[in-house]
Amino acid sequence: MKNKQNYFTLFTTASFAAMLAVSAQPVSAQSGDVLFYDTSGGVVYEAEAATLFKDFTDDTGANVVDDYNDSATKFFASAEAGSMPWSLILFPTMNDASVAAAGGLLQKIDTSVVPVGDLVDGTYDEYGIQVGTFGMVLAWDDSAYPDTKPSKMADLWDTETFPGKRCFFNNPQYGWTLEAALLADGVAAADLYPLDVDRALKKLDAISDSITWWSSGGQSIESFENGSCDIGILWANRAFTALSENGFALAHQRSLAK
Repeated sequence: MKNKQNYFTLFTTASFAAMLAVSAQPVSAQSGDVLFYDTSGGVVYEAEAATLFKDFTDDTGANVVDDYNDSATKFFASAEAGSMPWSLILFPTMNDASVAAAGGLLQKIDTSVVPVGDLVDGTYDEYGIQVGTFGMVLAWDDSAYPDTKPSKMADLWDTETFPGKRCFFNNPQYGWTLEAALLADGVAAADLYPLDVDRALKKLDAISDSITWWSSGGQSIESFENGSCDIGILWANRAFTALSENGFALAHQRSLAK
C-alpha cells in the first residue's frame, strides 16, 4: 500500500460475532496438522497465530495450517461436493455457524476436553464458541472533504455535499450494507431488526451509480489509497490499522448508535 498522507474520520456503527467451530473432518486426517478455514486473515490471524495457535502447537505438537477464505461460501460448496478437508473453521457470522450445525457439518464440542464452564454464558453452544466481535465504521478520506465533514450515516447518501465513490462490502450479511441504508433512511438503530430488506435495497438504488464494491479488508483500504473510493463502510480493525500503521491520521470519532 502507498503511504499516502490522507485523513480518515471514523464513525463506529455496530459489532457482529464470529464463531469458531470444529468441522466434521477429524484432525487425524491432516497427519498431525489442523487445516484452519480462516475467514479473518490479516492482523486477526496474526494475533491468533501468535497466541492461541502457538499455545496449541506447544501443547500438542500439531501445527495449525492457515487457509484464508474471505467468506464461508467455499466451506459450504465443498461440503455439498463431499470434499471438506478443514478441521477447524472461523465462521464470520453466527448465522453461518447455525446453518453448518443444522446441516450436520460440525462436530459437537467434547465438554470432557473443552472446559465450557469457564466461558461466559451465551458465548458458546454445543457446536462452537464465539471468539470475538468486530465493528463496521463509516470512514472517509478527509482530503476529499476539506471543509464540510460527514456527521451522520445519511451523509453517505448525500452525493451533492459529499461527492465521490462510495465503498461497500459485497457481502451484506455482515458488511453493514443494509443497516447503513436503513439508518440513512431514518430508521432508528434500536428498530433495525428485523431488517426491512426491500426498503434498504431501494435506498441503495438511489446511489447505485456511485457505489464501488470491495471483497476483502485489504481491498477496502486500497480503494481509498488508490483514489477509487472517497467515503464508505469498512471493518473497524482495518480502518484503525491503516490509521496507526500507514500514516493515516484519525481526525474524529463518534458513535452512530443514536
